[in-house]
Amino acid sequence: TTYDVTGKYRQADSLFNIANDIYKLYNDSFGLAEILVFRARLNLSMNKLSEAINLSKSSIVVSRGLKNKDYLQTALSIYHRIQLQLGDYKEAYLTQTEILNLEIEKHAQNQKKEIAESEAKFKVAELKIKQELAEAQAKQTKRNYISIFLILILVVIFCIVLFYQKKISIKEQTLH
Repeated sequence: TTYDVTGKYRQADSLFNIANDIYKLYNDSFGLAEILVFRARLNLSMNKLSEAINLSKSSIVVSRGLKNKDYLQTALSIYHRIQLQLGDYKEAYLTQTEILNLEIEKHAQNQKKEIAESEAKFKVAELKIKQELAEAQAKQTKRNYISIFLILILVVIFCIVLFYQKKISIKEQTLH
Protein backbone atom coordinates (compact mmCIF):
# COMPACT_ATOMS: atom_id res chain seq x y z
CA THR A 1 0.00 0.00 0.00
CA THR A 2 1.05 3.63 -0.26
CA TYR A 3 1.19 3.86 3.55
CA ASP A 4 3.66 1.00 3.57
CA VAL A 5 5.82 2.63 0.89
CA THR A 6 5.77 6.04 2.58
CA GLY A 7 6.43 4.55 6.02
CA LYS A 8 3.12 5.60 7.59
CA TYR A 9 2.74 2.29 9.35
CA ARG A 10 0.30 3.34 12.10
CA GLN A 11 -2.17 4.79 9.61
CA ALA A 12 -1.92 1.67 7.50
CA ASP A 13 -2.37 -0.54 10.56
CA SER A 14 -5.54 1.29 11.62
CA LEU A 15 -6.96 1.03 8.09
CA PHE A 16 -6.16 -2.68 8.03
CA ASN A 17 -7.96 -3.10 11.38
CA ILE A 18 -11.07 -1.40 9.99
CA ALA A 19 -10.96 -3.43 6.77
CA ASN A 20 -10.34 -6.63 8.73
CA ASP A 21 -13.43 -5.96 10.90
CA ILE A 22 -15.57 -5.24 7.83
CA TYR A 23 -14.46 -8.41 6.04
CA LYS A 24 -15.14 -10.49 9.14
CA LEU A 25 -18.54 -8.82 9.61
CA TYR A 26 -19.60 -9.66 6.06
CA ASN A 27 -17.85 -13.05 6.12
CA ASP A 28 -15.79 -12.08 3.05
CA SER A 29 -13.04 -14.69 2.93
CA PHE A 30 -11.48 -13.24 -0.22
CA GLY A 31 -11.17 -9.82 1.37
CA LEU A 32 -9.87 -11.35 4.57
CA ALA A 33 -7.17 -13.32 2.72
CA GLU A 34 -6.12 -10.17 0.91
CA ILE A 35 -6.02 -8.00 4.03
CA LEU A 36 -3.98 -10.64 5.88
CA VAL A 37 -1.39 -10.61 3.08
CA PHE A 38 -1.17 -6.82 3.08
CA ARG A 39 -0.94 -6.73 6.84
CA ALA A 40 1.80 -9.39 6.78
CA ARG A 41 3.69 -7.28 4.24
CA LEU A 42 3.25 -4.20 6.44
CA ASN A 43 4.63 -6.08 9.44
CA LEU A 44 7.51 -7.34 7.32
CA SER A 45 8.27 -3.72 6.36
CA MET A 46 8.14 -2.75 10.03
CA ASN A 47 10.46 -5.72 10.76
CA LYS A 48 7.86 -7.34 13.03
CA LEU A 49 8.67 -10.77 11.68
CA SER A 50 6.79 -12.91 14.22
CA GLU A 51 3.54 -11.03 13.55
CA ALA A 52 4.25 -11.08 9.82
CA ILE A 53 4.79 -14.85 9.82
CA ASN A 54 1.56 -15.47 11.78
CA LEU A 55 -0.45 -13.22 9.45
CA SER A 56 1.00 -14.83 6.34
CA LYS A 57 0.25 -18.32 7.68
CA SER A 58 -3.33 -17.22 8.39
CA SER A 59 -3.59 -15.84 4.88
CA ILE A 60 -2.33 -19.13 3.45
CA VAL A 61 -4.92 -21.08 5.46
CA VAL A 62 -7.75 -18.77 4.32
CA SER A 63 -6.51 -18.88 0.71
CA ARG A 64 -6.34 -22.68 0.69
CA GLY A 65 -9.93 -22.73 1.94
CA LEU A 66 -10.96 -20.50 -0.95
CA LYS A 67 -9.31 -22.86 -3.45
CA ASN A 68 -8.13 -19.78 -5.34
CA LYS A 69 -4.65 -20.29 -6.74
CA ASP A 70 -3.99 -16.58 -7.27
CA TYR A 71 -4.74 -15.72 -3.64
CA LEU A 72 -2.72 -18.70 -2.46
CA GLN A 73 0.21 -17.73 -4.65
CA THR A 74 0.16 -14.18 -3.28
CA ALA A 75 0.00 -15.46 0.32
CA LEU A 76 2.85 -17.90 -0.33
CA SER A 77 4.94 -15.15 -1.94
CA ILE A 78 4.82 -12.96 1.17
CA TYR A 79 5.48 -16.01 3.35
CA HIS A 80 8.51 -16.79 1.16
CA ARG A 81 9.86 -13.24 1.60
CA ILE A 82 9.44 -13.48 5.38
CA GLN A 83 11.23 -16.85 5.48
CA LEU A 84 14.12 -15.39 3.51
CA GLN A 85 14.33 -12.46 5.92
CA LEU A 86 14.27 -14.87 8.86
CA GLY A 87 17.04 -16.90 7.24
CA ASP A 88 14.94 -20.07 7.11
CA TYR A 89 16.13 -21.01 3.65
CA LYS A 90 14.80 -24.55 3.78
CA GLU A 91 11.23 -23.31 4.40
CA ALA A 92 11.74 -20.55 1.83
CA TYR A 93 12.83 -23.17 -0.71
CA LEU A 94 9.80 -25.37 0.02
CA THR A 95 7.52 -22.36 -0.30
CA GLN A 96 9.16 -21.32 -3.56
CA THR A 97 8.68 -24.88 -4.85
CA GLU A 98 4.98 -24.70 -4.04
CA ILE A 99 4.72 -21.32 -5.79
CA LEU A 100 6.40 -22.79 -8.88
CA ASN A 101 4.08 -25.80 -8.80
CA LEU A 102 1.09 -23.43 -8.71
CA GLU A 103 2.53 -21.54 -11.66
CA ILE A 104 3.06 -24.79 -13.58
CA GLU A 105 -0.51 -25.86 -12.76
CA LYS A 106 -1.90 -22.53 -13.99
CA HIS A 107 0.07 -22.79 -17.22
CA ALA A 108 -1.06 -26.40 -17.70
CA GLN A 109 -4.69 -25.35 -17.20
CA ASN A 110 -4.24 -22.44 -19.61
CA GLN A 111 -2.65 -24.81 -22.11
CA LYS A 112 -5.52 -27.30 -21.73
CA LYS A 113 -8.00 -24.47 -22.17
CA GLU A 114 -6.21 -23.24 -25.31
CA ILE A 115 -6.11 -26.78 -26.70
CA ALA A 116 -9.83 -27.23 -26.01
CA GLU A 117 -10.59 -23.89 -27.67
CA SER A 118 -8.48 -24.82 -30.69
CA GLU A 119 -10.19 -28.20 -30.95
CA ALA A 120 -13.59 -26.52 -30.74
CA LYS A 121 -12.64 -24.04 -33.46
CA PHE A 122 -11.39 -26.92 -35.62
CA LYS A 123 -14.61 -28.89 -35.11
CA VAL A 124 -16.71 -25.83 -35.97
CA ALA A 125 -14.65 -25.24 -39.11
CA GLU A 126 -14.88 -28.94 -40.01
CA LEU A 127 -18.68 -28.93 -39.55
CA LYS A 128 -18.96 -25.74 -41.60
CA ILE A 129 -16.95 -27.31 -44.43
CA LYS A 130 -19.08 -30.47 -44.29
CA GLN A 131 -22.23 -28.35 -44.40
CA GLU A 132 -20.92 -26.34 -47.36
CA LEU A 133 -19.96 -29.58 -49.12
CA ALA A 134 -23.41 -31.06 -48.50
CA GLU A 135 -25.03 -27.88 -49.85
CA ALA A 136 -22.79 -27.97 -52.94
CA GLN A 137 -23.62 -31.63 -53.52
CA ALA A 138 -27.35 -30.89 -53.15
CA LYS A 139 -27.07 -28.06 -55.69
CA GLN A 140 -25.16 -30.31 -58.08
CA THR A 141 -27.75 -33.06 -57.72
CA LYS A 142 -30.50 -30.54 -58.42
CA ARG A 143 -28.63 -29.34 -61.53
CA ASN A 144 -28.23 -32.95 -62.68
CA TYR A 145 -31.97 -33.62 -62.31
CA ILE A 146 -32.83 -30.44 -64.16
CA SER A 147 -30.38 -31.35 -66.95
CA ILE A 148 -31.82 -34.86 -67.26
CA PHE A 149 -35.35 -33.44 -67.31
CA LEU A 150 -34.41 -30.94 -70.05
CA ILE A 151 -32.72 -33.66 -72.11
CA LEU A 152 -35.83 -35.83 -71.79
CA ILE A 153 -38.01 -32.93 -72.93
CA LEU A 154 -35.71 -32.35 -75.91
CA VAL A 155 -35.79 -36.07 -76.80
CA VAL A 156 -39.58 -36.09 -76.55
CA ILE A 157 -39.81 -32.95 -78.73
CA PHE A 158 -37.36 -34.48 -81.21
CA CYS A 159 -39.42 -37.67 -81.32
CA ILE A 160 -42.63 -35.71 -81.80
CA VAL A 161 -41.07 -33.63 -84.58
CA LEU A 162 -39.65 -36.76 -86.17
CA PHE A 163 -43.00 -38.52 -85.91
CA TYR A 164 -44.85 -35.58 -87.50
CA GLN A 165 -42.23 -35.24 -90.20
CA LYS A 166 -42.56 -38.90 -91.04
CA LYS A 167 -46.33 -38.59 -91.03
CA ILE A 168 -46.14 -35.58 -93.33
CA SER A 169 -43.73 -37.36 -95.64
CA ILE A 170 -46.05 -40.41 -95.79
CA LYS A 171 -49.01 -38.11 -96.64
CA GLU A 172 -47.02 -36.45 -99.35
CA GLN A 173 -46.05 -39.79 -100.83
CA THR A 174 -49.63 -40.95 -100.86
CA LEU A 175 -50.70 -37.73 -102.57
CA HIS A 176 -48.18 -38.11 -105.35
